[in-house]
Amino acid sequence: MVPDGFHVLPIYHRIRRHRMSFTILRSIIHIVVLFLLVLLLQPACNKSTEVLPPALADLCQIHLQSWFSHTPVKVIVDNSQVFSDTIATGSILAFAAIIPVQVSQGTHGLIVTAADLVSNDTTFTINDTLYIGVNYDEVTSNIRYVFQDRPFYYR
Repeated sequence: MVPDGFHVLPIYHRIRRHRMSFTILRSIIHIVVLFLLVLLLQPACNKSTEVLPPALADLCQIHLQSWFSHTPVKVIVDNSQVFSDTIATGSILAFAAIIPVQVSQGTHGLIVTAADLVSNDTTFTINDTLYIGVNYDEVTSNIRYVFQDRPFYYR
């Protein structure tokens, strides 16, 4: 039996009202935390609009790519030797070596010698970033160049 003056319904509403206020308070706390995270992370995501010239080593890379098989290779840029070693193309990544070359913008000479017998010279012009791929065919004794402004993709 329920005593006189005691009503179950108001207690239920008080408990329900308490749960609703707790849920609302928890939602407000989540919103405030998310807002603070956005404010803290926003400076990290802003990119500078200032255009900076690339570093000299970033202007040009020479990629010794395919079919070097323990081949002695020399790379000469503007009459200065920048690489001399015996290299082999990796079977997984399909390149043997990447050589960053510190040159300024403009036209430059390139000579690649493979196996001390095959030599191929060419010129290249750097306006921005340049990637030079060097491929060697041991059977035909031919060196081929690939010039592009995007990095090479190796799998």
